[in-house]
Amino acid sequence: MTTDSKVERRRPPRPEPRRVLLDEMPSIVDGEVRYYHEGEWLEVTPLVTTRTTRITLELMAREFGPKFDDRKITEAEDDEERVAGINELIGIRQANVEMLAQLITGWNVTRVMDGKELPPPEGDSKAFDDLAAEEVQYLSYVVLRAIQRAPDDTSEEPADKEKDEEARQD
Repeated sequence: MTTDSKVERRRPPRPEPRRVLLDEMPSIVDGEVRYYHEGEWLEVTPLVTTRTTRITLELMAREFGPKFDDRKITEAEDDEERVAGINELIGIRQANVEMLAQLITGWNVTRVMDGKELPPPEGDSKAFDDLAAEEVQYLSYVVLRAIQRAPDDTSEEPADKEKDEEARQD
């Protein structure tokens, strides 16, 4: 092949975000699990960059690694220990929503209290402020599943209800 000849290369299409249905996203109201998010969805970037790999691994470590021990708060010897436990839990949850904000590219999620659509994260963790802890935990779970899904799997299956119940109880 000579250097004079030009090889025509077709640029592949940009990767499309993966859509995940949120029909099974739980909310706990008055001690009962309820499902208010039927028909809602989120989109996750499937692009594996150094940043998304790091974020995904951190999210996996938080989701599947050792869980926060509530006894750090409930059985603390004194107020200083209790405050340290609370601050640790706040830090874990904040890191979780910051990672989700980087991976979720769009959504049509609504607030449980009034059905108002929330603005998409677009990198801002404040988008999660009106979601309950169990909703954020569910989002972590489905985002990880979407990222780990094979590229040719285009299904929009919601996460398994049994897995959701297990995750909520942890």
